[in-house]
Amino acid sequence: MDPFLELYRKELVVESGRKLDKARMIRFEERTGYFASTDLGRTASHFYIRYNTIEVHTAPLKESHTARIGLILKQRNAENRFFLCVMKNPSFPLTHK
Repeated sequence: MDPFLELYRKELVVESGRKLDKARMIRFEERTGYFASTDLGRTASHFYIRYNTIEVHTAPLKESHTARIGLILKQRNAENRFFLCVMKNPSFPLTHK
């Protein structure tokens, strides 16, 4: 196998692990190479929420409230939108008798 390809793959995995760890979607120990999923990551995976969306919502905001509103509006208009999926619970009827 190509040694440069091996190195590239390793760098790609480490970089992805760092980004997902920063977004709190997984826990990544770079020293050992250990990956562990988090509740946020499992939820994002279940509802097909992309990393970009989670990154926007978990980014530390040190700016004013106006900047927060601007960031939310920017995220809403971004290409990587997600929609809230509501599942019907059969134990709670939607109509009243």
